[in-house]
Amino acid sequence: MAAEMSSAAGWLLCGGGKGSELSGRLESRIRDGLVIPAEDGDAIAFLKKLAGDGDQDARCILGTVYEYGLGAEQSLPEALCWYRAAADAGDGFAREAAGDICLCLGERQSNPGSAGYLELGAGYGNAGCLIRLGLKQELEGTEESLKKAFGLYKKAADAGDAVAMRCVGNLYEYGKGTELSLEKAAEYYGKSAAGGYYAAQCDLGYMYEHGRGTEQSYEKAAELYSASADRGYPRAKNLLGLLYQRGLGVEQSYEKAFLLYEEAAAGGDADAANNLGLLYEYGCGTEQSYEKAIRWYGTAMAAGIPKAAYNLGLMYRDGNGVDQSYEKALKFLTDAAMEGDSASKYAIGSMYEKGEGVEQSYEKAAEWYEAAAEDGDADACFGLGVLYDDGNGVPQSYEKAAEWYRKGAALGDIRCQNNLGLMYENGEGVNQSYKEAARWYKMSADSDNPVAQYNLARLLYSGSGVPQSFGEAIDLYKKAFEGGRASGAYQIGVMYENGEGVNQSYEEAEKWYRKGAALGDSDSQFGLALLYYEGEGVPQSREEAFGWFMKAAEQGDDGSCNNIGYMYENGEGTVQSYEKAAEWYLRAAETGHALAQYHLGTLYEKGKGVPQSAEEAERWYRKSAAGGSADARKALKRLTKDQAKRRVTRRSGRRELPRRTRIYPCSAALFYLRISS
Repeated sequence: MAAEMSSAAGWLLCGGGKGSELSGRLESRIRDGLVIPAEDGDAIAFLKKLAGDGDQDARCILGTVYEYGLGAEQSLPEALCWYRAAADAGDGFAREAAGDICLCLGERQSNPGSAGYLELGAGYGNAGCLIRLGLKQELEGTEESLKKAFGLYKKAADAGDAVAMRCVGNLYEYGKGTELSLEKAAEYYGKSAAGGYYAAQCDLGYMYEHGRGTEQSYEKAAELYSASADRGYPRAKNLLGLLYQRGLGVEQSYEKAFLLYEEAAAGGDADAANNLGLLYEYGCGTEQSYEKAIRWYGTAMAAGIPKAAYNLGLMYRDGNGVDQSYEKALKFLTDAAMEGDSASKYAIGSMYEKGEGVEQSYEKAAEWYEAAAEDGDADACFGLGVLYDDGNGVPQSYEKAAEWYRKGAALGDIRCQNNLGLMYENGEGVNQSYKEAARWYKMSADSDNPVAQYNLARLLYSGSGVPQSFGEAIDLYKKAFEGGRASGAYQIGVMYENGEGVNQSYEEAEKWYRKGAALGDSDSQFGLALLYYEGEGVPQSREEAFGWFMKAAEQGDDGSCNNIGYMYENGEGTVQSYEKAAEWYLRAAETGHALAQYHLGTLYEKGKGVPQSAEEAERWYRKSAAGGSADARKALKRLTKDQAKRRVTRRSGRRELPRRTRIYPCSAALFYLRISS
């Protein structure tokens, strides 16, 4: 080897190209006697002569000369010409180098024929060229172009390119250009992730988080998000932050979520900016600041995140940190709705249903709810189901109500599941089936819905659609009560009073009645009053009985209204007054309470507290008799005789199923539903 070398030879043997394949090939040729002139001009002329005679090494070295400007002016097109000459003759090194040059020239948008360079590079199997051509075809979006995109990505993926593997996985995930297959999507994301591609690690994590094509695993999702986040991928940081916020697969921590959102937002992730605003709004993981919340929502909105406009709209609707303004709320919500945000459509519908800042209109509420429900919004399915259930803004239809409840139930909405169970129990819009009712109640109850727990307990108590089980019933009544369903305490009290599934105990009955009564449950107040009236489990006290009957009566409890009337009539626990007795009997009688109707008839018959009137007495006796009162039937036969035996009513149907409860919309927004993903 000469002491002095040309620029190209020096670069390959001693400089940046040392150790490369071409460097090794040159060393081998020099050992075989090849002498390259030391002067660059002479060296290039010498190499061109060899190249013209078909020498592949010379062609590759000339490609290197022009690619890096080694002794000649740098020129990628010139480099490509020499590499192509060798590549087309079968040289593997030149083929790879030509593909890289094509990619570089093809990425220069100002370069004439850039697409042609990409196609040429793709012909040499360059993964970058194949991917960029695939992206162009994918953006075109036609069925034919998507198929071409899939073929291009697949070719690069089969050659081992991790980025292309992710592209193939993406098309499989959404069924573009190929069949939809979540399993194959997960497979290709997995291959790409194994190759170290951080974006695919994040994609695969999302598949594990949601059980798409893989077994659902928050732990595996967190592991993959962490790996991707460690590589600095903003989206992975945001998604990992969501897991920390919710405590899924990791220990719940608003503080860690906040830090991850902050890093992701700084990296340009707009969803993270929205979520950061949410934490600032509620002071979770950081100091509460409406000002910063609004600023981050604004950042997310500017990046085109509809959920940020939704969140800002709710701030104005509810007056959180801003002057309450339905007008501004409606503007932000409408902006988000026009971008397809289903939660915003539901919120606008709710404003129309309640008349918040707009003229109240069930019809418009139904329109917005339906638009949101068609997008898969569970809240909207529930709201629309209630409108059809009650016939507000739409023709009353149990069938349509059941249809929307079913859609919401399939989306996991526990209120829809409960209400669908109620429709099966009553045979409204569906074929009556206690078994189906129990199935839907259980689905909702298992998600800790206290109303569904109460309703399922009723069926277990009576053995309707499920094997009767007092033990399971009382357990569910307790859960319902602990979840805020005060009537659960009444049912437990009844079971202790009657010794159903538990040892009979008036004392335990009194304890549970009192719990429910303290929360304003009229049934519990009635039960407690009756214990005091009869002195069961508590010292007998007509005054205490009167007080608790009155609390229940003031809530419209018809049995209590009747009993208040009886106690006024007989001066028990209060000052005797026929006038007040008649007043309270009338309240119960007008609701169809047969015993109160009978009692009112006796007052009219005798002219006590009301003008004496045989006609009025007969009218009320007939109503009472139609309601099943044997005393009223007897009274109708004699009218002038006072033979009927009056008594204090016990709860009608005490051992029968209590009134069922349908859930209606709640204005409180669920925090986690407002998070972008």
